[in-house]
Amino acid sequence: MDKADIRPGNKITQTLTRQMRELNNRDLIANRVTRLPRSSSPIEQVQPHQIGPTIEALLHQLYVPTSQDLDILERFVQTGIAHYETNYPSDHSYLQTLYTHQESFSPPVQTPTCLTGPAGIGKTSLLQALGRLLPPPIELEPAPNHGPVLFTSHWSIEVRQRVNANSLLQQLVLPLEERSARPRNLGALAAKLAHRAGVALFLVDELQFLTQSGTANTLITKLLYELSYVGIPLVYVANYSMCKLLQKRPEQDRQRLLANPIVMLPTQPDSQDWMAYLRAIQKVLGTTLQIDVLQERGTIYYLSAGLKRLVKQLLRRAYELAWHTGRRYVTIADLHDAYNDTPYAISRQQVEAMLSPHSKRSSEYVCPFPLPRVAAQALAQQQEERKRIKILNDIQVSALTTTERENLPTELTTPRQAKPSRPKRPKLSAQELRKTHEYRLNTGQIPSK
Repeated sequence: MDKADIRPGNKITQTLTRQMRELNNRDLIANRVTRLPRSSSPIEQVQPHQIGPTIEALLHQLYVPTSQDLDILERFVQTGIAHYETNYPSDHSYLQTLYTHQESFSPPVQTPTCLTGPAGIGKTSLLQALGRLLPPPIELEPAPNHGPVLFTSHWSIEVRQRVNANSLLQQLVLPLEERSARPRNLGALAAKLAHRAGVALFLVDELQFLTQSGTANTLITKLLYELSYVGIPLVYVANYSMCKLLQKRPEQDRQRLLANPIVMLPTQPDSQDWMAYLRAIQKVLGTTLQIDVLQERGTIYYLSAGLKRLVKQLLRRAYELAWHTGRRYVTIADLHDAYNDTPYAISRQQVEAMLSPHSKRSSEYVCPFPLPRVAAQALAQQQEERKRIKILNDIQVSALTTTERENLPTELTTPRQAKPSRPKRPKLSAQELRKTHEYRLNTGQIPSK
């Protein structure tokens, strides 16, 4: 198409902006992202060797947004609206950019948004929910006789084993048959194609795989810079450990890469969000979950630190334990048994660390960013409540007799590790005893063997 054929119009820009603006509604967001899966067959009929994977798959599909989730999703939608309003003022300007050579196209560098929180809080689930929320791909004609262009609202990619920006961007911008060609400036090509396709958000997950490298600090910094040059609002997921790694960078890097953090925190045990999540679990698992989840909401919280990943692990193990006894339902006692079972040991350490304030173990789970005053107070109150409950429990247990202690339910006893005993020395032979006696009588010379 000749540039002379370009005519001003706003069909493209109006469509893109309208689709995104329609999502700027809290109730609509909640309806779009909520997922309540159903089992394909009655859970009671699942065989013991399949019950663990079945429960894990069901709970993995479950998603009930918290008020915090809705705030974040709403914020990302508004970021997309702002991107369209700023970078797509009219179809005429879009077409002009469309025919600008990629080497001459230089979009403004974006300040990345760091989505962080403790491991297991649900950061990846939130990004997946955002992917379900954002508008699906749509074909539009920028001008008469131009031919359709495929517009997509977002790019989403997992880093995993891809260790540089080129290997990431190749998956997005090059057809399979062209990936071996390796264009000279893949970043410029990605920026041009992102603008052409109307990409409003760039979502990057699984960056923690890069932290296993000895040069992780430099590697992650370089990758985030190169991705931000594409010119799309960039959202990257990072655990606390990765944020602390980036905080060791020079100030100019910290200002660029950590200037816009969004911190996800566990909901409180008495909050409406926590109760809504537990009710959803009850609905999905049905009568096989013989627990009053609202009455036991505090117990479930203190067995999981309010982390949804750990709730799923706990329930999976509880179902496995119950099914292997021949029962086809789970009780609160099964949750306590699962908590104290070996497969949950690493998660149990995380729970105890997160709920133990001012301990060496808890420092790993301290948020690397200053929290808002209300959130910080709520977290401190939650930790103090956990400490109070533990102290009262320990006092009650210590006041019991040995027999009473042995008859306590598992959840009321505090497991203690046995102190390692010193290895016993082997007994000396008669000859060794004689030589030792000679050594003591002599002037310090070691007796001959």
